[in-house]
Amino acid sequence: MNILFHSNQLCERGTETALFDYAIGNENILHNKSFIVIPDGKILCKERYESWQRRFEIFTYKTKEDLHSIIEDNSIDLLYEIEAGDQLNPVYEDIGIPLFVHAVFTTSCRHGDFYVPIHSFLNKKFNTAYPVLPHICRKRETTSDKIEVELSLPNDRIYTYGCIGGGGKASA
Repeated sequence: MNILFHSNQLCERGTETALFDYAIGNENILHNKSFIVIPDGKILCKERYESWQRRFEIFTYKTKEDLHSIIEDNSIDLLYEIEAGDQLNPVYEDIGIPLFVHAVFTTSCRHGDFYVPIHSFLNKKFNTAYPVLPHICRKRETTSDKIEVELSLPNDRIYTYGCIGGGGKASA
């Protein structure tokens, strides 16, 4: 199966990192072929683009017709996108293949063939009942089994690392 992973931009932030991890999992776990597609002019981090390009074939497009040609030329079976979840991108109209929408911020506007939020909280907040697919988590590579030991942190606390969006800080 050939899956095209669509990102509205390419930078170093959260949804792009998750999308990259899903594309890797698609190949390593499901043994499918992953491709990446980004709107022309939306590569915001050259270093990220170069590292992704070493792993996947990346396409850019200017028009809906360009995107449809990429789909056809590469025998794409499914288009996957992590997005806010609030509206259908017009570029997907009449796409001809299933669209998998992974909603991050809302479940107020179902669209696509598969529509799943990243957390059950979204179903509760928006009074919906969609199947939930939590974000994939990359296995942390470390020299010890516990990050608390590495960072000399007390082990009697629960720590949260990261956030959705930019500018977040770890907290204890």
